[in-house]
Amino acid sequence: MLTQKQYETQELRLLDAKIKEVETAPLDERRLNADILRQVYKDQPEVFAERVGWLIMGNYGKGAQLRAESILKMNRNANKAAGLAILTAALEYGVSNAHARSVFTKYLTPGEQAKLTALIEAEIYCDNRPYRLRDKKGG
Repeated sequence: MLTQKQYETQELRLLDAKIKEVETAPLDERRLNADILRQVYKDQPEVFAERVGWLIMGNYGKGAQLRAESILKMNRNANKAAGLAILTAALEYGVSNAHARSVFTKYLTPGEQAKLTALIEAEIYCDNRPYRLRDKKGG
């Protein structure tokens, strides 16, 4: 039987393996997944933000929840929305880190970027989250 620490370590290893699989997928597959993510960002940003909420709540597994929690505990100057978005893009859409960043910066207008970020932050600071931050200052 595993201790809690062993279980968490095992889950984080599984998450790392999944992310490595996404990052090393064939380029054509990564590009196709990035195109799908671009459409979701543009047409359904609320759905993507909801998936970030799912990540925080542990719907993608304990390892992903632990990684999300570590992102949420980063210092107040860290871009928590970006960190959670990249992790969600990998787990839900199979999009690599580089492609997720590229889609956000190159294919979204500043208004679309602001809307998506605000929706993600609404999930982060939602009152019914077990790991909810108290305010936008990170405290």
